[in-house]
Amino acid sequence: MIKSSSCETLTTLVSFEDSTHSSELIDENVKIFDVQDDTISLVSSISTLDHDFEEHMHEEVIESFRSEAQKKVRMIFNFFPKLINFEHLPEWLKDNQFILSGYRAPADSLKYVFFSLIQYHNETINIWTHLVGCIMFISACIWLVSRPYNLVPTDVKWIFLPFFVGAILCMMCSASFHLFFFKSQKFGTIFAKLDYSGIALLIIGSFIPWIYFTFQCHMKLVIIYITMITVMGILAIIVSLFNKFAQPKYRPLRAGVFLTMGLSAIFPGIHLFLVESWEVIVEKELLKWNIIMGSLYVIGALQYALRIPERFFMGKFDYLFHSHQFFHVFVVIAAFMHFHGISRVAVHKMSSGSCEEQEIESGITLWKKWFGTYG
Repeated sequence: MIKSSSCETLTTLVSFEDSTHSSELIDENVKIFDVQDDTISLVSSISTLDHDFEEHMHEEVIESFRSEAQKKVRMIFNFFPKLINFEHLPEWLKDNQFILSGYRAPADSLKYVFFSLIQYHNETINIWTHLVGCIMFISACIWLVSRPYNLVPTDVKWIFLPFFVGAILCMMCSASFHLFFFKSQKFGTIFAKLDYSGIALLIIGSFIPWIYFTFQCHMKLVIIYITMITVMGILAIIVSLFNKFAQPKYRPLRAGVFLTMGLSAIFPGIHLFLVESWEVIVEKELLKWNIIMGSLYVIGALQYALRIPERFFMGKFDYLFHSHQFFHVFVVIAAFMHFHGISRVAVHKMSSGSCEEQEIESGITLWKKWFGTYG
């Protein structure tokens, strides 16, 4: 009985110990799970913090780049002159009241002037039309000079040279004026005089090769007509040196001076019919290209003087297609038409033999024209 009770007691103790051990194991497992949960939570928190930090850093980097880019853009645009409307211009810059916007404000530094070369304003087309024209004529001059002697003799190259010099200087002075004139009143005055002088030089240079090749067998006429146009050109340059000549109210006078110079070509044109037959003039196109050139110059000058189309559509042609832009385009096209024309005249004269042979041929042609037969 006592033994049985002892066994029960021992069994109870073992069960208690097992129970206690199991409970301890469970507690330890619970603690392990708790630690694991805490670790997972910590890792998750760290991961979340790391993700938030990365996002924050990413946003900061983007914002930093955006801020730097904006600074760079502002810095670049700070090199461009401010664009203002006509009513905000100083009096010395007011020239065409029919163009209302896109004017460059007077600049303190030349950097604004040079950066305005790539800025879009109401003088951009005026600058680039004659800048490109200048480069084109320099290229054409190099091309002609580089031709071999058997194709273009040296004396012919020298006769073409005044035309190229006049065209290049005209385009260069014009592009420079439209680029620089807004900087200050002093700059505007100086470059306006260069611009007008360049136009006179182009007209003189255009006359010389045409007169020479047309009347090369009549040297007295060559001397008379070249002297005439040279004197007119010098007078035009002298007039353009007066400050008042550049004022807006004298716009018609400016157009008139250069139109008169250009239209003086009528006199040698009429005289041409006395030394060449109508058939030769038409067949060899001795006047055709000059007439086209003169027409373009006249149309451009009249458009410039009358300020068409902006006169009728104020504010609609501030940046594109206003009268001065058309004038520039017509000048470039007309100058190339003239180059083609004097080239035709030069080829005709070089292939016509000596002056004696030309004179005999001309006499035969005129005799046939007047009397129908010869001999």
